Amino acid sequence: MSLKNNLIKLVDALFEANSPGFDWGSEKTFPDFLTTDNGYQIHFSSSAREYLRKLAQILCENRLDGGVKIELPSYIQVVRKVVANMLSEGLFDGSQWHEDRQAIKELKKRIDSQLDKIAKEHTHYFPAWTFHMERSGPIEVGPVKIMTREDWLDEVDFSENAKRRFGLESGGGIDWKASVKEALNDPRSDVSLPDSTDYIYDAIKVCHTVVGVTISGYEAVYSERFAKLACKAALDSISLIIGYQDAFLQQSLYGERLPPIRTYTLLETNGYLHLPGSALSKRVVGIDGDAVLKELSDFPISTQDIGRILEGVINPDSSPWPKLALRWTTALNWLAEACREESDQTAIAKLGTSLDVLACGGKHSGIADMVANFTGIGKKSVVNKSTGQTLSSLIRVIYEEGRSQILHGTNIDRLKSLKQERADAYNVARISLLEAAHGLMTYEGPDDDKAFRTMTAQVEQQE
Repeated sequence: MSLKNNLIKLVDALFEANSPGFDWGSEKTFPDFLTTDNGYQIHFSSSAREYLRKLAQILCENRLDGGVKIELPSYIQVVRKVVANMLSEGLFDGSQWHEDRQAIKELKKRIDSQLDKIAKEHTHYFPAWTFHMERSGPIEVGPVKIMTREDWLDEVDFSENAKRRFGLESGGGIDWKASVKEALNDPRSDVSLPDSTDYIYDAIKVCHTVVGVTISGYEAVYSERFAKLACKAALDSISLIIGYQDAFLQQSLYGERLPPIRTYTLLETNGYLHLPGSALSKRVVGIDGDAVLKELSDFPISTQDIGRILEGVINPDSSPWPKLALRWTTALNWLAEACREESDQTAIAKLGTSLDVLACGGKHSGIADMVANFTGIGKKSVVNKSTGQTLSSLIRVIYEEGRSQILHGTNIDRLKSLKQERADAYNVARISLLEAAHGLMTYEGPDDDKAFRTMTAQVEQQE
């Protein structure tokens, strides 16, 4: 259906839904309405919402490049507001508007005006668990900043209007930041938090770290999703450098799918209950922040190098290889999620997918080419002397007997321990990601999806 016909159908559905005789009992949903700028309430029926979605989808798909980046659900809300305002102003009265494009022109003009009002830059912050390496000072991984919550409080502030509304003016004798810090340092104290700042306390009280990044050119909801991916990648890249799998459980954004700190077991034998058993989970940190800082400073790949990759994802126009940067961070995400998995089978499937993403397909042979290229080990070279396993055979086991058989349902035995296979897959994926990041720093070839398969050879040739 065309843009014009969808708009006509939408307006007809709105007139019907806002008429006195409309049967709202047939809707079987909660009332859906908004208040227009001139004070009218416009109700949306289920059919009106469907025509609105189709209309917004057509408009969104035909937007010109260069405007604020916005996803369809948020774009629908913009169109919804504009259509409701136009309806309340009488611009859809009668049927004369069906015959010309003036209504559509006005609709597009108002939508563009609303989009122009959307803030183009947002700085997003996420509470996080880390190794506390930021206690010595904020750590920057390209555009991402990792800091203690105390440093974060020193860095941010409310607007003057907000301070007046919340009663936080500097002349009022209230230091809201000091009050929040005091409450954080002693949660059992009876610190009286100024109005509204208890929301700040609640947001950051669980985690000792805040991770932030500024995103430009995106609508707020879309921007937040993008920022979360960037901040996750920054933490995961540090865990990648640290090296052991449990690091990815010990460093994470708040709200991620993680096991509890302590677990309990309840057991009965011969009809009698035992006392509960308990154990600390792998989330308990076994390395301190100073050791992490030393490891980061000594490692061949620096946080600045990782930062260049993240910059390529966030600001692709500034990077010589934005597609490869996005591919690298996506592969990193698969590896990180694999390390957070309790199940060996699921972890191996995700680790195999990480390698698959990095190599851009090619099945086990494409991955073997990439790993051989990164490591300098021939595909037929033995990598396990006790079994005589070659590099090519190892990759085949990871990809075909691991990833493919698990995902395709050939291997469904979840009780079988695959601890060694998981460790092998992790080591191969970790080395590949680190070598890929190292290779990107001197890479001058095309931004091609399959470049990681041959990048090291090209880099050596350029040198």
